[in-house]
Amino acid sequence: MRHLIKPKMKTISVDSPDFVGGRRAFEAWSKDRTDAVICFNDMVALGFIQQARLSGVRVPHDVAVVGFDNTEISVLSTPSLTTVAEPLRAVGRVATANLIALLKGVKAPLMAKPCELPTRLIVRESSLKTAVDLKRSS
Repeated sequence: MRHLIKPKMKTISVDSPDFVGGRRAFEAWSKDRTDAVICFNDMVALGFIQQARLSGVRVPHDVAVVGFDNTEISVLSTPSLTTVAEPLRAVGRVATANLIALLKGVKAPLMAKPCELPTRLIVRESSLKTAVDLKRSS
C-alpha cells in the first residue's frame, strides 16, 4: 500500500491580478518552491510562466501551473495553459438575480447561501509531466 505524503501548501498574495502580478508571484514562489502552482486567473499564471522561463525554471518539468478563467490566450501560450473553466453565463445570471433582489429590497437574496456552479478542469501542457520527466525526478 502506498503512503500519501501531505502536500505542502502556501498562499502567495498577488499585488495585481495580471501578468505583472504573476511575474512577482514567481519571485515569491522561487524562495520556497512547490511542485505546482494554482493561480488566481490565467493572466497571473501566464506571467508566472514567463518569469519562470526567464529564470530557467521549466514548466511543467520543474513546476506545474494552472490558471483560472479559460481565456483565449491560454491556448496561445507555450506551454499551453491548464485552466479551470467557469460557466460565465451562469455566473452572470446569478449575479444579475442577486442585484435585482437587492434593488427590490429582498432581505435574503440568493447570495445569502453559497451557490455552487459547475466548473471544468481543462488539462493542457502546463501541468502535464511526461514519463521521461517522471523518471528524471525519481
